[in-house]
Amino acid sequence: MGERKLQSDRYRNFDIARALAILFMIMVHCLENFSTTGVMDQSIYGLVTEFFGSFTSATVFMFVLGMGIHFTKDQRPERFIRRGLMLLGAGYLLNILRGFLPMMVTWQITGDSEWAPYMVMELFWIDILQFAGLAFVFFGVMKRLDAGVRGYAISLVIFQVINYFLLTYAPYFNDTMNYHDPGYYLSAVTGWFWGSGEFSSFPFLTWIFYPVMGYLFGKYFLSKEPEKRNRIFLSGLGISAIVGGATYGICWYFQIDFGWDTDASFYHHWLPGNLIFGSCAFALIALISLCYKGIPKAVEKVMVRWSKNVTVIYFIQWILIGWIAVVTDYNTMGVGQTICITIFVLILSDAMAYGWKKYQILRYISKRKYTK
Repeated sequence: MGERKLQSDRYRNFDIARALAILFMIMVHCLENFSTTGVMDQSIYGLVTEFFGSFTSATVFMFVLGMGIHFTKDQRPERFIRRGLMLLGAGYLLNILRGFLPMMVTWQITGDSEWAPYMVMELFWIDILQFAGLAFVFFGVMKRLDAGVRGYAISLVIFQVINYFLLTYAPYFNDTMNYHDPGYYLSAVTGWFWGSGEFSSFPFLTWIFYPVMGYLFGKYFLSKEPEKRNRIFLSGLGISAIVGGATYGICWYFQIDFGWDTDASFYHHWLPGNLIFGSCAFALIALISLCYKGIPKAVEKVMVRWSKNVTVIYFIQWILIGWIAVVTDYNTMGVGQTICITIFVLILSDAMAYGWKKYQILRYISKRKYTK
Protein backbone atom coordinates (compact mmCIF):
# COMPACT_ATOMS: atom_id res chain seq x y z
CA MET A 1 0.00 0.00 0.00
CA GLY A 2 2.99 2.30 -0.28
CA GLU A 3 3.95 3.23 3.27
CA ARG A 4 6.68 5.72 2.45
CA LYS A 5 5.41 9.27 2.91
CA LEU A 6 5.92 11.63 0.02
CA GLN A 7 8.18 13.85 2.04
CA SER A 8 8.42 17.08 0.10
CA ASP A 9 5.94 19.83 0.97
CA ARG A 10 5.08 19.94 -2.72
CA TYR A 11 3.61 16.44 -2.37
CA ARG A 12 1.65 16.85 0.87
CA ASN A 13 -1.47 16.89 -1.29
CA PHE A 14 -1.04 13.17 -1.99
CA ASP A 15 -0.54 12.45 1.71
CA ILE A 16 -3.78 14.28 2.49
CA ALA A 17 -5.65 12.46 -0.27
CA ARG A 18 -4.50 9.15 1.15
CA ALA A 19 -5.41 10.26 4.68
CA LEU A 20 -8.97 11.07 3.57
CA ALA A 21 -9.11 7.64 1.95
CA ILE A 22 -8.10 6.12 5.31
CA LEU A 23 -10.86 8.07 7.07
CA PHE A 24 -13.55 6.94 4.62
CA MET A 25 -12.15 3.40 4.62
CA ILE A 26 -12.60 3.07 8.39
CA MET A 27 -16.03 4.70 8.13
CA VAL A 28 -17.24 2.22 5.51
CA HIS A 29 -15.73 -0.81 7.26
CA CYS A 30 -17.50 0.13 10.51
CA LEU A 31 -20.70 0.87 8.60
CA GLU A 32 -20.74 -2.49 6.84
CA ASN A 33 -19.82 -4.51 9.93
CA PHE A 34 -21.77 -2.78 12.69
CA SER A 35 -24.75 -0.84 11.29
CA THR A 36 -28.14 -2.24 10.35
CA THR A 37 -29.25 -2.65 6.76
CA GLY A 38 -31.54 0.36 7.15
CA VAL A 39 -28.62 2.58 8.15
CA MET A 40 -26.53 1.36 5.22
CA ASP A 41 -29.20 1.62 2.54
CA GLN A 42 -31.53 4.42 3.68
CA SER A 43 -29.69 6.94 5.87
CA ILE A 44 -27.79 9.91 4.43
CA TYR A 45 -24.79 8.92 6.55
CA GLY A 46 -24.82 5.40 5.13
CA LEU A 47 -25.17 6.48 1.50
CA VAL A 48 -22.43 9.14 1.72
CA THR A 49 -20.08 6.80 3.57
CA GLU A 50 -20.72 4.00 1.09
CA PHE A 51 -19.98 6.27 -1.87
CA PHE A 52 -16.73 7.74 -0.56
CA GLY A 53 -15.65 4.63 1.33
CA SER A 54 -16.29 2.06 -1.37
CA PHE A 55 -16.27 3.83 -4.70
CA THR A 56 -13.54 6.39 -4.03
CA SER A 57 -11.18 5.49 -1.19
CA ALA A 58 -9.91 2.20 -2.66
CA THR A 59 -9.13 3.82 -6.01
CA VAL A 60 -7.35 6.73 -4.29
CA PHE A 61 -5.22 4.26 -2.32
CA MET A 62 -4.23 2.46 -5.47
CA PHE A 63 -3.60 5.57 -7.54
CA VAL A 64 -1.26 6.91 -4.84
CA LEU A 65 0.37 3.46 -4.57
CA GLY A 66 1.32 3.75 -8.23
CA MET A 67 2.62 7.29 -7.77
CA GLY A 68 4.62 6.19 -4.75
CA ILE A 69 6.72 3.85 -6.89
CA HIS A 70 8.60 6.93 -8.13
CA PHE A 71 9.44 8.00 -4.56
CA THR A 72 10.92 4.68 -3.44
CA LYS A 73 14.67 5.05 -2.87
CA ASP A 74 15.50 1.43 -3.61
CA GLN A 75 14.35 0.88 -7.20
CA ARG A 76 15.73 -2.65 -7.55
CA PRO A 77 13.14 -5.05 -9.01
CA GLU A 78 13.75 -7.63 -6.30
CA ARG A 79 12.90 -5.02 -3.67
CA PHE A 80 9.41 -4.60 -5.12
CA ILE A 81 8.90 -8.32 -5.60
CA ARG A 82 10.00 -9.08 -2.03
CA ARG A 83 7.69 -6.40 -0.63
CA GLY A 84 4.85 -7.73 -2.74
CA LEU A 85 5.26 -11.26 -1.40
CA MET A 86 5.38 -9.91 2.16
CA LEU A 87 2.13 -8.00 1.63
CA LEU A 88 0.52 -11.07 0.10
CA GLY A 89 1.42 -13.09 3.19
CA ALA A 90 0.35 -10.26 5.50
CA GLY A 91 -3.08 -10.29 3.85
CA TYR A 92 -3.65 -13.90 4.88
CA LEU A 93 -2.25 -13.29 8.37
CA LEU A 94 -4.80 -10.50 8.70
CA ASN A 95 -7.55 -12.88 7.58
CA ILE A 96 -6.70 -15.07 10.58
CA LEU A 97 -6.46 -12.24 13.10
CA ARG A 98 -9.51 -10.22 12.03
CA GLY A 99 -11.92 -12.98 10.98
CA PHE A 100 -11.00 -16.58 11.69
CA LEU A 101 -9.95 -16.21 15.34
CA PRO A 102 -12.75 -13.81 16.44
CA MET A 103 -15.36 -16.03 14.78
CA MET A 104 -13.87 -19.14 16.39
CA VAL A 105 -14.17 -17.44 19.80
CA THR A 106 -17.78 -16.49 19.00
CA TRP A 107 -18.49 -20.10 18.01
CA GLN A 108 -17.07 -21.33 21.31
CA ILE A 109 -19.05 -18.77 23.32
CA THR A 110 -22.38 -19.32 21.55
CA GLY A 111 -22.00 -22.98 20.69
CA ASP A 112 -23.48 -22.18 17.29
CA SER A 113 -21.82 -24.34 14.61
CA GLU A 114 -23.19 -22.07 11.87
CA TRP A 115 -20.06 -19.95 12.41
CA ALA A 116 -17.88 -22.72 10.92
CA PRO A 117 -18.36 -21.87 7.20
CA TYR A 118 -17.81 -18.17 7.94
CA MET A 119 -14.55 -19.02 9.72
CA VAL A 120 -13.27 -21.03 6.77
CA MET A 121 -14.36 -18.31 4.32
CA GLU A 122 -12.36 -15.70 6.23
CA LEU A 123 -9.16 -17.68 5.70
CA PHE A 124 -9.36 -17.37 1.92
CA TRP A 125 -10.70 -13.84 1.52
CA ILE A 126 -8.81 -11.80 -1.09
CA ASP A 127 -8.65 -8.20 0.10
CA ILE A 128 -6.62 -5.10 -0.71
CA LEU A 129 -3.39 -6.34 0.93
CA GLN A 130 -3.32 -9.37 -1.35
CA PHE A 131 -3.92 -7.11 -4.34
CA ALA A 132 -1.23 -4.65 -3.22
CA GLY A 133 1.18 -7.56 -2.97
CA LEU A 134 0.45 -8.66 -6.53
CA ALA A 135 0.73 -5.03 -7.70
CA PHE A 136 4.22 -4.68 -6.21
CA VAL A 137 5.26 -7.96 -7.83
CA PHE A 138 3.95 -6.60 -11.14
CA PHE A 139 5.97 -3.39 -10.80
CA GLY A 140 9.03 -5.43 -9.88
CA VAL A 141 8.65 -7.55 -13.01
CA MET A 142 8.11 -4.46 -15.17
CA LYS A 143 11.26 -2.89 -13.74
CA ARG A 144 13.16 -6.09 -14.43
CA LEU A 145 11.95 -5.83 -18.04
CA ASP A 146 12.90 -2.13 -18.06
CA ALA A 147 9.40 -1.31 -19.35
CA GLY A 148 8.62 2.24 -20.38
CA VAL A 149 5.33 4.07 -20.83
CA ARG A 150 4.50 2.00 -23.92
CA GLY A 151 5.07 -1.23 -22.00
CA TYR A 152 2.69 -0.19 -19.22
CA ALA A 153 0.07 0.97 -21.73
CA ILE A 154 0.25 -2.32 -23.64
CA SER A 155 -0.02 -4.30 -20.41
CA LEU A 156 -3.19 -2.40 -19.47
CA VAL A 157 -4.80 -3.15 -22.83
CA ILE A 158 -3.92 -6.85 -22.52
CA PHE A 159 -5.24 -6.99 -18.95
CA GLN A 160 -8.51 -5.30 -19.94
CA VAL A 161 -9.14 -7.77 -22.78
CA ILE A 162 -8.32 -10.81 -20.62
CA ASN A 163 -10.41 -9.46 -17.73
CA TYR A 164 -13.45 -8.89 -19.94
CA PHE A 165 -13.43 -12.41 -21.38
CA LEU A 166 -12.79 -14.08 -18.01
CA LEU A 167 -15.56 -12.09 -16.29
CA THR A 168 -17.94 -12.85 -19.15
CA TYR A 169 -17.22 -16.50 -19.91
CA ALA A 170 -15.27 -18.12 -17.05
CA PRO A 171 -17.15 -20.06 -14.33
CA TYR A 172 -18.18 -18.04 -11.27
CA PHE A 173 -18.24 -19.60 -7.78
CA ASN A 174 -20.69 -17.94 -5.40
CA ASP A 175 -21.37 -20.63 -2.77
CA THR A 176 -18.95 -19.42 -0.13
CA MET A 177 -20.62 -21.57 2.53
CA ASN A 178 -19.82 -24.88 0.77
CA TYR A 179 -16.21 -25.52 1.72
CA HIS A 180 -16.53 -29.19 0.72
CA ASP A 181 -16.70 -28.23 -2.98
CA PRO A 182 -13.29 -28.30 -4.79
CA GLY A 183 -14.42 -25.19 -6.70
CA TYR A 184 -14.33 -23.35 -3.37
CA TYR A 185 -10.55 -23.66 -3.14
CA LEU A 186 -9.98 -23.15 -6.86
CA SER A 187 -11.79 -19.81 -6.76
CA ALA A 188 -9.71 -18.82 -3.72
CA VAL A 189 -6.66 -18.95 -6.03
CA THR A 190 -8.10 -17.77 -9.35
CA GLY A 191 -9.68 -14.89 -7.42
CA TRP A 192 -6.20 -13.36 -7.12
CA PHE A 193 -6.38 -12.59 -10.81
CA TRP A 194 -10.02 -12.06 -11.78
CA GLY A 195 -13.42 -11.95 -10.12
CA SER A 196 -13.97 -15.70 -10.21
CA GLY A 197 -16.04 -15.85 -7.03
CA GLU A 198 -17.32 -14.16 -3.90
CA PHE A 199 -13.95 -14.57 -2.18
CA SER A 200 -12.32 -11.98 -4.39
CA SER A 201 -12.78 -8.35 -3.35
CA PHE A 202 -9.74 -6.99 -5.23
CA PRO A 203 -8.79 -9.18 -8.21
CA PHE A 204 -5.63 -8.10 -9.99
CA LEU A 205 -7.01 -7.69 -13.51
CA THR A 206 -9.77 -5.32 -12.37
CA TRP A 207 -7.77 -3.17 -9.96
CA ILE A 208 -4.28 -2.93 -11.49
CA PHE A 209 -5.67 -0.17 -13.74
CA TYR A 210 -5.46 2.34 -10.86
CA PRO A 211 -1.83 1.82 -9.71
CA VAL A 212 -0.64 1.82 -13.33
CA MET A 213 -2.51 5.06 -14.05
CA GLY A 214 -1.03 6.50 -10.85
CA TYR A 215 2.43 5.43 -11.98
CA LEU A 216 2.01 6.97 -15.44
CA PHE A 217 0.54 10.16 -13.99
CA GLY A 218 3.43 10.39 -11.54
CA LYS A 219 5.93 10.07 -14.35
CA TYR A 220 4.23 12.90 -16.24
CA PHE A 221 3.72 15.02 -13.11
CA LEU A 222 7.38 14.84 -12.09
CA SER A 223 8.55 15.75 -15.58
CA LYS A 224 6.89 19.18 -15.30
CA GLU A 225 8.26 22.28 -13.63
CA PRO A 226 6.81 22.81 -10.11
CA GLU A 227 5.08 26.06 -11.08
CA LYS A 228 3.20 24.29 -13.88
CA ARG A 229 1.86 21.42 -11.81
CA ASN A 230 -1.30 23.14 -10.60
CA ARG A 231 -2.36 23.43 -14.23
CA ILE A 232 -2.20 19.65 -14.44
CA PHE A 233 -4.79 19.35 -11.70
CA LEU A 234 -7.02 22.03 -13.22
CA SER A 235 -7.00 20.34 -16.61
CA GLY A 236 -7.31 16.97 -14.88
CA LEU A 237 -10.57 18.06 -13.25
CA GLY A 238 -12.01 18.86 -16.66
CA ILE A 239 -10.75 15.63 -18.21
CA SER A 240 -12.13 13.60 -15.27
CA ALA A 241 -15.54 15.23 -15.66
CA ILE A 242 -15.62 14.57 -19.41
CA VAL A 243 -14.32 10.99 -19.27
CA GLY A 244 -16.32 9.99 -16.21
CA GLY A 245 -19.49 11.75 -17.36
CA ALA A 246 -19.33 10.41 -20.92
CA THR A 247 -18.69 6.86 -19.76
CA TYR A 248 -21.53 7.06 -17.25
CA GLY A 249 -23.86 8.38 -19.94
CA ILE A 250 -22.96 5.53 -22.31
CA CYS A 251 -23.47 2.96 -19.53
CA TRP A 252 -26.82 4.49 -18.60
CA TYR A 253 -28.04 4.59 -22.20
CA PHE A 254 -27.02 1.02 -23.02
CA GLN A 255 -27.85 -0.27 -19.51
CA ILE A 256 -24.31 -1.46 -18.81
CA ASP A 257 -23.51 -2.28 -15.19
CA PHE A 258 -20.19 -0.53 -14.61
CA GLY A 259 -19.94 -1.70 -11.00
CA TRP A 260 -22.72 0.23 -9.29
CA ASP A 261 -25.55 -2.31 -9.06
CA THR A 262 -24.13 -4.89 -6.63
CA ASP A 263 -21.09 -5.42 -4.41
CA ALA A 264 -19.89 -8.19 -6.73
CA SER A 265 -20.15 -6.00 -9.84
CA PHE A 266 -18.23 -3.23 -8.06
CA TYR A 267 -15.35 -5.44 -6.98
CA HIS A 268 -15.29 -7.25 -10.34
CA HIS A 269 -15.79 -4.34 -12.73
CA TRP A 270 -13.94 -3.78 -16.00
CA LEU A 271 -13.07 -0.84 -18.26
CA PRO A 272 -16.26 1.31 -17.90
CA GLY A 273 -15.98 1.07 -14.12
CA ASN A 274 -12.26 1.78 -14.27
CA LEU A 275 -12.92 4.99 -16.20
CA ILE A 276 -15.77 6.17 -13.93
CA PHE A 277 -14.23 5.27 -10.56
CA GLY A 278 -10.79 6.38 -11.73
CA SER A 279 -12.23 9.75 -12.79
CA CYS A 280 -13.85 10.17 -9.36
CA ALA A 281 -10.57 9.33 -7.60
CA PHE A 282 -8.48 11.67 -9.72
CA ALA A 283 -11.04 14.47 -9.35
CA LEU A 284 -10.82 14.11 -5.56
CA ILE A 285 -7.01 14.16 -5.65
CA ALA A 286 -7.06 17.20 -7.95
CA LEU A 287 -9.46 19.12 -5.69
CA ILE A 288 -7.33 18.33 -2.66
CA SER A 289 -4.19 19.39 -4.51
CA LEU A 290 -5.74 22.74 -5.38
CA CYS A 291 -7.16 23.44 -1.91
CA TYR A 292 -5.00 21.62 0.65
CA LYS A 293 -2.99 24.69 1.69
CA GLY A 294 -6.07 25.99 3.47
CA ILE A 295 -6.07 23.04 5.88
CA PRO A 296 -4.98 24.00 9.44
CA LYS A 297 -1.45 22.86 10.21
CA ALA A 298 -2.54 20.76 13.20
CA VAL A 299 -5.04 18.85 11.05
CA GLU A 300 -2.49 18.48 8.25
CA LYS A 301 0.04 17.03 10.70
CA VAL A 302 -2.43 14.35 11.79
CA MET A 303 -3.35 13.51 8.19
CA VAL A 304 0.28 13.20 7.13
CA ARG A 305 0.80 10.83 10.07
CA TRP A 306 -2.13 8.70 8.88
CA SER A 307 -0.66 8.60 5.39
CA LYS A 308 2.75 7.60 6.69
CA ASN A 309 1.23 4.79 8.79
CA VAL A 310 -1.35 3.66 6.24
CA THR A 311 -0.55 -0.07 6.16
CA VAL A 312 -0.28 -0.37 9.94
CA ILE A 313 -3.54 1.55 10.44
CA TYR A 314 -5.25 -0.68 7.89
CA PHE A 315 -4.05 -3.79 9.71
CA ILE A 316 -5.02 -2.54 13.17
CA GLN A 317 -8.47 -1.18 12.29
CA TRP A 318 -9.52 -4.54 10.83
CA ILE A 319 -8.33 -6.44 13.91
CA LEU A 320 -10.21 -4.02 16.17
CA ILE A 321 -13.39 -4.36 14.10
CA GLY A 322 -13.16 -8.16 14.10
CA TRP A 323 -12.77 -8.44 17.87
CA ILE A 324 -15.26 -5.69 18.76
CA ALA A 325 -17.84 -7.66 16.75
CA VAL A 326 -17.34 -10.58 19.16
CA VAL A 327 -18.89 -8.37 21.85
CA THR A 328 -21.40 -6.31 19.85
CA ASP A 329 -22.34 -8.81 17.11
CA TYR A 330 -22.56 -7.78 13.45
CA ASN A 331 -25.00 -5.27 11.93
CA THR A 332 -26.95 -4.25 15.02
CA MET A 333 -26.20 -0.52 15.44
CA GLY A 334 -28.01 2.65 14.50
CA VAL A 335 -26.43 5.78 13.03
CA GLY A 336 -25.30 7.29 16.36
CA GLN A 337 -23.74 4.07 17.62
CA THR A 338 -22.02 3.48 14.28
CA ILE A 339 -20.49 6.97 14.34
CA CYS A 340 -19.27 6.46 17.92
CA ILE A 341 -17.66 3.09 17.17
CA THR A 342 -16.07 4.58 14.04
CA ILE A 343 -14.49 7.41 16.04
CA PHE A 344 -13.25 4.89 18.63
CA VAL A 345 -11.68 2.62 15.97
CA LEU A 346 -10.10 5.60 14.17
CA ILE A 347 -8.51 7.08 17.31
CA LEU A 348 -7.30 3.77 18.65
CA SER A 349 -5.91 2.65 15.26
CA ASP A 350 -4.02 5.94 14.92
CA ALA A 351 -2.62 5.73 18.46
CA MET A 352 -1.57 2.09 18.14
CA ALA A 353 0.03 2.67 14.72
CA TYR A 354 1.93 5.67 16.11
CA GLY A 355 3.11 3.59 19.08
CA TRP A 356 4.20 0.76 16.80
CA LYS A 357 6.22 3.13 14.62
CA LYS A 358 7.91 4.70 17.66
CA TYR A 359 8.77 1.22 18.93
CA GLN A 360 10.32 0.32 15.57
CA ILE A 361 12.39 3.52 15.53
CA LEU A 362 13.66 2.99 19.09
CA ARG A 363 14.47 -0.63 18.30
CA TYR A 364 16.39 0.42 15.19
CA ILE A 365 18.40 3.04 17.15
CA SER A 366 19.16 0.53 19.89
CA LYS A 367 20.29 -2.04 17.34
CA ARG A 368 22.60 0.50 15.66
CA LYS A 369 24.21 1.37 19.00
CA TYR A 370 24.67 -2.30 19.81
CA THR A 371 26.33 -3.09 16.47
CA LYS A 372 28.74 -0.19 16.93
